[in-house]
Amino acid sequence: MRKSLISSLLSLVFFSLIAQTNYTEIDKIALSIPEDSSKSTNDISTYLKSKLTQPEYQLRAAFVWIAKNIDYDIDKLHLLRKGIQPPHNNAITLA
Repeated sequence: MRKSLISSLLSLVFFSLIAQTNYTEIDKIALSIPEDSSKSTNDISTYLKSKLTQPEYQLRAAFVWIAKNIDYDIDKLHLLRKGIQPPHNNAITLA
């Protein structure tokens, strides 16, 4: 799964450098996904597919959404490395 995501993201970067497409409108769509449409990857995908028809644009929008909304919790990572179970919150964690 990770290799596929990384490969897709690298492809996006490569194609964006070649095509020099203006992604301003696509980025606006990605950054305006309503909260109720971003509770799962399925919801995000459905929303983006309803707004964008070309796979390249859907991938760009997904990349922008991820870059804006996914953060590493470094403090929690350090606790886990020390064998301490951090307090649970409702954030999505990536394994």
